[in-house]
Amino acid sequence: MIREIAFVTLGLLFHTSVNTYIPVDRYLPFQETDLLRNYKNTKPHFNKALNLLARGDYQGAIEPLRHVIEMIPEHAEAAMYLGICFYQIGDYETALEQLNQAKSRYEGWHKLNYKILVEQFDNAHAELIELEGEKQYCYHILENAYNTDGIARRMHEIDMRMKAIRDRKLPEEKEAVIPAIYYFYSGNCLMKLGRYEEAYSEYMKAIETDQDYADAYTNLAVLLYTVKEYEDSWLVLQAARENGAEINPEFEKALVSKLNR
Repeated sequence: MIREIAFVTLGLLFHTSVNTYIPVDRYLPFQETDLLRNYKNTKPHFNKALNLLARGDYQGAIEPLRHVIEMIPEHAEAAMYLGICFYQIGDYETALEQLNQAKSRYEGWHKLNYKILVEQFDNAHAELIELEGEKQYCYHILENAYNTDGIARRMHEIDMRMKAIRDRKLPEEKEAVIPAIYYFYSGNCLMKLGRYEEAYSEYMKAIETDQDYADAYTNLAVLLYTVKEYEDSWLVLQAARENGAEINPEFEKALVSKLNR
């Protein structure tokens, strides 16, 4: 997923009397659109959901993910994780519905992400104007021999921030490619629902998207075993092993037994 560019809160020093200055914290007045504002507002909810997922609290992650989707309906990544939550709690139909929505939204979400990135890039360069103004004000303080405590340090911070902005490059927009995990969990849901041909198709798409996706090979091998395609299952299982998958020894033993009959 595209990472959010962090914008810092600046402490500006304002001249209030000949020798007295007070720090004032404020955000720079960027022209923030509703899109960028919504994106920022969803981040705490999305991060909360990811933390809950990491702890295995799939039920708890559902509400913040739904909140993200309510704010940004195109948020394919939130829909994908919502699908994983429902899969993990055993609601395979709902999980599949969410994963299908995630796949259908992905191209739009990809374009929206790039639009957000462009807006963040433009805002960062608008920040340069504000920083330059603050820097000139700092020079004014120094030239007039006002209280200079912290001014040199602030000027160094400004220079570092300005350099970071100028060094930032806007990447080219890439083609939208649905990540393999979307297909993988769709395959898992279909497998649980006994829709083996569809599951096979989803696992193959996962592997085509990411040829090193070890878990996709493993689950495909299990699927092929289930439909009694033992030789194909064995070949896929070896591909899983080559890609670093941890092979269930009991499954491998059962497969070898079938092959030796």
